[in-house]
Amino acid sequence: EIVRNISEPEEILKYFRISSFHVHNDIVRGQIIRDGNEYEVYDFKFNISDTSVKLMKHVDMGYMFDCSHSGYFYQILSSQQLLNYMDKSKGHMEPIRQLYGDAIKKLEGQISHTDNYYIVKMKALESN
Repeated sequence: EIVRNISEPEEILKYFRISSFHVHNDIVRGQIIRDGNEYEVYDFKFNISDTSVKLMKHVDMGYMFDCSHSGYFYQILSSQQLLNYMDKSKGHMEPIRQLYGDAIKKLEGQISHTDNYYIVKMKALESN
């Protein structure tokens, strides 16, 4: 309510707000951000059936998908981003590799830095 009534756009950056969300099978996944003095990002997962909520602070990748349709999630990624995620010498990227799973494993050894953008299509697991 406070954010809706702010007249100066820069003031909005001080407040946490939902930046994106997707709904699939009674699960709402999304991100809460704040751009104030320090950029902060939290993922949330809200289960409508049992009314449980999980809130997770993260760095880099989370539930940042550009759109969803018919149970699938889509994200546009550059070849450079994908190659960075696939680089096994970067141990800190392991959570991202696990998040993408088979969606990027199929591309290993087949993409280069000069490729166009890729659209990654993923399906939410029913157990999540």
